[in-house]
Amino acid sequence: MKQILILCLLLISSVCFSQVDKPKQNLISVAVDSIQFSIWNIQSKEMSTPGTKVKEYKKELGYAFLSKKDQDIFIRKLKRPESYDQSRALLHHYNLVFLMYYKGKIAAQVRISSITGNIDVEDVQNKNNYKSSCSKQMGKYLIFLLKKYELVKLIDEANLEGLST
Repeated sequence: MKQILILCLLLISSVCFSQVDKPKQNLISVAVDSIQFSIWNIQSKEMSTPGTKVKEYKKELGYAFLSKKDQDIFIRKLKRPESYDQSRALLHHYNLVFLMYYKGKIAAQVRISSITGNIDVEDVQNKNNYKSSCSKQMGKYLIFLLKKYELVKLIDEANLEGLST
């Protein structure tokens, strides 16, 4: 009886792990001319305290264009499975936005929450989407970019928790 129970548990766990969506190698399928990295202040009903009347808004706080070297590193990291934790927080929030341009048009966009660590990657042209959570390694790289492009001052240090865990 014990053996049957153990076998059932092993089969169930293998089925559960097979449901994890792995990042696609062609997640960003087009060449990228430039990448705009921006910080947003987004207020939604989910982010408010109970009982308060909240007006929803989105406001861009600042942005910078990544250097060619940082563009290449960022795209390489997006394509690596080690950059993702294969989990996701329920809160729908983002405040870090990477817009990838090709010939003046948005080719892809990446939205990341520094609070939850959620990451949404969307290839606009091919309609490829991927949703997951940033790994600790990817979080460290994002904090590095925030510091390098002096955008970290636009985010409260407590709101970087999702990138550092």
